[in-house]
Amino acid sequence: MIHDISTDLTDPPVFVIAPTMQRDALNSLDFDPKTAPLQQQAFPDLHGIETNETPAAAFDHAKLVAKSLGWEIYAEDAGSGRIEAVETTKLFGFKDDVVIRVRAREGGSRIDLRSVSRVGEGDMGANAGRIGKFVGSYSVPPSH
Repeated sequence: MIHDISTDLTDPPVFVIAPTMQRDALNSLDFDPKTAPLQQQAFPDLHGIETNETPAAAFDHAKLVAKSLGWEIYAEDAGSGRIEAVETTKLFGFKDDVVIRVRAREGGSRIDLRSVSRVGEGDMGANAGRIGKFVGSYSVPPSH
């Protein structure tokens, strides 16, 4: 039963604004490292994005992808490379929070994501699927 999925299990992206947005949340936004082996077993192919884009370009590209997926961006900080958003599920109207982190790396940028369900012990793969959609969509060049 996992409801918190990250592409970086040793240093997961951190939510800054989400705690103030979660009036209806039952789940904590504190990452539980005990779930990391469970996540690795359940979603071994889940990964972040390494791109040759500058951090500024990767940040803008990530925002475009998040918006194209219908995520509501409620916080962004280009200086720290953090974007926070929420997606409302179509079936039951559950809100899941997402944080995108863009960091410089040699030759470009690395993008990591974390998606957390506000309610429920398990998410039936929704958070991993959401991250997978983002990663798959990111490879498409951004349109302005």
